[in-house]
Amino acid sequence: MSFKKQAFSTLLVVIIAQHAFTQESSIDPFEQMDQLLDQKFSDFDDTIDAQYDKVNTAIANAYAGLTKKIEFQWGEDVKLPTAKSWTTYSNDMRSRVELNFEAGEYIAEVLVKDNDVEQATTKLNTLMDELQNANTRELNRKDAFLNELDDALKAEQILDTQAYSSTESSASPLVSQIVDIPENSVITAAVLKEVFESRHLTKNVNDLKSDVLPPTEDSISENIQPPKDFKKTTAEANKVSSNNAAAIEKPEKIDLIAKNQPKVEIDRDDSGNPEKIRIKIKFINGYQKQILNRHFEDIQRIANDFEIPVSTVLAIMETESSFNPRATSPIPAFGLMQVVPKTAGIDAYRHVYGEKKVVSAEFLYDELNNIMMGTAYFNLLDNRYLRDISNGESRFYCAVASYNTGVGNLAKTFTGEKNIRAAANVINAMEPNEVYEFLIENLPALETQNYLRKIVKRAEKYKIFNEGTI
Repeated sequence: MSFKKQAFSTLLVVIIAQHAFTQESSIDPFEQMDQLLDQKFSDFDDTIDAQYDKVNTAIANAYAGLTKKIEFQWGEDVKLPTAKSWTTYSNDMRSRVELNFEAGEYIAEVLVKDNDVEQATTKLNTLMDELQNANTRELNRKDAFLNELDDALKAEQILDTQAYSSTESSASPLVSQIVDIPENSVITAAVLKEVFESRHLTKNVNDLKSDVLPPTEDSISENIQPPKDFKKTTAEANKVSSNNAAAIEKPEKIDLIAKNQPKVEIDRDDSGNPEKIRIKIKFINGYQKQILNRHFEDIQRIANDFEIPVSTVLAIMETESSFNPRATSPIPAFGLMQVVPKTAGIDAYRHVYGEKKVVSAEFLYDELNNIMMGTAYFNLLDNRYLRDISNGESRFYCAVASYNTGVGNLAKTFTGEKNIRAAANVINAMEPNEVYEFLIENLPALETQNYLRKIVKRAEKYKIFNEGTI
């Protein structure tokens, strides 16, 4: 049994003993425990609220500050980290890398200065190299948003003193586990071919045309570095007419694109000069499994500790972030399970460590911390906040909806008021399937309705992982 569960159990036993001794049968021991905990932390509530207000201000300032820096270099082409994609920039803000976990795609881009394509490609290769084998902490140092947030927190006079997990899997690289990136020379050659030789354009960049011609077999073969086992002689290649529009439909070319090869795109200005280079690489097949393997034993252990099915934890991860460990939302929410610092963060941290604290973005980017906080919060929803709901299946549906919209909004869906005990009475008079259908039809936010559908469907998909966890 973990230290958290030992402390929780000890406190609960003491309260239940007092409850039995005083014979006050109308008092809920869980409610009495909540009152004791609230009394313990009451002196800190104002401090916590004030600290969170500063953190929230810092997060808003970080978003605004980073957006302004991006706009200075990229104009309206602003890319910020989201729940399902992570984007970071070089120090000069002229190159960037995006990991799109929902689309399963790696996108690297660089701005071209003075038509110097080779220099731009070198800068892009540098950023790609820096990220390729970086572990969680190293990615933090390269994270443009997190660096901006650190500066904003310092401006608000907030210092992060939280501890981080030091598991072996946290120290392993992320990018190299989910995408195979070719060597620098291959990337550079692909870029130069696209700029100077593709689409029947001359090697003189001043003569480049801004028109985008339909891709031909030649242009596809030039843009994509063939795998080592792909053999095609120059004589065979010359037999294919570059003007044959039907060539792009040939299966062998589709196979080439599907074999995880980089695709190069060039954006040109009105004069036809290259102004932006974009490289796209598909994630490896089964990249979600690679991400889960980093912490699967931890997920099983934590799920067992908090008596939550592994399938539920995995379903939340997929729905919240598409398994993006660096998920970021302006709500704000961070990490794999999109933990909101003020609500889920504070409640879960107290549940796990017995201390009220506003958890930081960096703390929640740590995968193990995030899994712990997200699972602990779902445990709170299921076993504490919604404990008056008697049927386990009904309580599960309500916990899922509450994870997305909050317990108060859940109660309001059933009664029009944010009183969960009153809502529980209504829920207990319904069958589980009726509870589910009522939520789908009456939850005020379409997002929460879809969220519930997705979690229920995906939890069923992951049930195979539940064996031996509880």
